Amino acid sequence: MINIANFSDAGPYHRFFVFEDSISFPEAFKQACSRKRDAKVVFPDDWLRYFHDFTMWIPTTFFINKSIINAMGLDYEGWSIIATSGKEQADLVVRALIDLLRCGPPLLVLRGPFNEKEQDYDKLNVKKQILIELLENLHSAILDIENHKFVLHLGI
Repeated sequence: MINIANFSDAGPYHRFFVFEDSISFPEAFKQACSRKRDAKVVFPDDWLRYFHDFTMWIPTTFFINKSIINAMGLDYEGWSIIATSGKEQADLVVRALIDLLRCGPPLLVLRGPFNEKEQDYDKLNVKKQILIELLENLHSAILDIENHKFVLHLGI
């Protein structure tokens, strides 16, 4: 089980930052890369991967080859922006996940990545309350979007 208290700059982790919308997206990216420990939310890769299909419902912006691309979901290995256009959908998705997880037992057993050696899926043992707290922190960041801010996701 991953101990959230021991998160460090090592990974793989996905980090979420909140920035004022007066800052450019490339400048926000530079700042996020230089201060990873200041992320509002840090998600272990396996946990976020578990929710990947749900994140694909959220309108985002990617930057590929210095071009702005409107997309859906999070750029798994790159950086993504959740701004005003994605706020409502992100709010709905994250709140629904929180409500769903509240129905589970105190220790959640989630299906992790496929283990080639074992020829089976790894099991992710996650304390429900820790996962809910991470999602609540992400939800709080999403709600900040209406205050002239945006959320930057920094992938693995």
